[in-house]
Amino acid sequence: LKHLSVGGAYLLTDSDMAQLVDASTSLKTLECKACPLLSTEFCSAVADSKSLQSLAIEDLPFEETHLKSLGRLSSLTSLRLTRLAGLNDETLVPFLQDELRSLDVSHSQMLTDISLSNIRRFCGPSLKRLMLAGLQSCTATGFEVFFMDSEEMGKAPDLQELDLGRCEHDAITDEVVKGAVTASNGLVKLNLQGSVVLTDSALECIASNAKHSLQKLDVSFCGSITDSGMGHLVDSVGRQFEKLVIWGCAQLTDDFLDGHKRVNDSHFEVVGAWMKKTDMSLPV
Repeated sequence: LKHLSVGGAYLLTDSDMAQLVDASTSLKTLECKACPLLSTEFCSAVADSKSLQSLAIEDLPFEETHLKSLGRLSSLTSLRLTRLAGLNDETLVPFLQDELRSLDVSHSQMLTDISLSNIRRFCGPSLKRLMLAGLQSCTATGFEVFFMDSEEMGKAPDLQELDLGRCEHDAITDEVVKGAVTASNGLVKLNLQGSVVLTDSALECIASNAKHSLQKLDVSFCGSITDSGMGHLVDSVGRQFEKLVIWGCAQLTDDFLDGHKRVNDSHFEVVGAWMKKTDMSLPV
């Protein structure tokens, strides 16, 4: 057994899951979601696993003691810890390491700017995928510093996929986006959902720095971007750009939706334009 994914197993006991992990000496990928009986024995079994490369734990009743008992899993290249009550600035640190290529700590309400600093400090240049959605306790200053080059922390991470959606409404600024896209040599997917202070300046920076790599962009509920900025981005980015998500952007009009260069391009999809002026005419 090399890959194991268990979700919603409400009757799966802690000891049975621990035995399964212990018996799987070649286990490389482990995903557990919404299994409320998992506890200390399961954590001990995971900590003893020598072959594990990818670990995803979501919506489990794990407190600080559970996370601390997992120890340092030195073989991990992919880690997802989401919706865990015990995940905070202190308990996250042992999981951070140079070898990580993918890190997802979305919807972790106890993480603050301290965790942003620790991710920069302990995760090396191999980190390519970073999911920070819904971090309501992180500030604009923390995110801006995260994407700055510095003598102490070195160069900002060169990411291919970044999720900053649904963070505190004013935490993701133009400067945060500029820092992220200029640090990257090929940003492929970017989620900025709910970033109400973003302006066309951020879109211009994306268009300039990710024109040959960007494939998907989510700017849903970003109420300060305009037809002009959105049109410039779509017209500037290459044909690898496949999907734009704009739910809740009522300020975007037909001037953009019917005016950009890829209106008739079947390889480009705009999601969320559910009410256009041209669709509102009533039959006679």
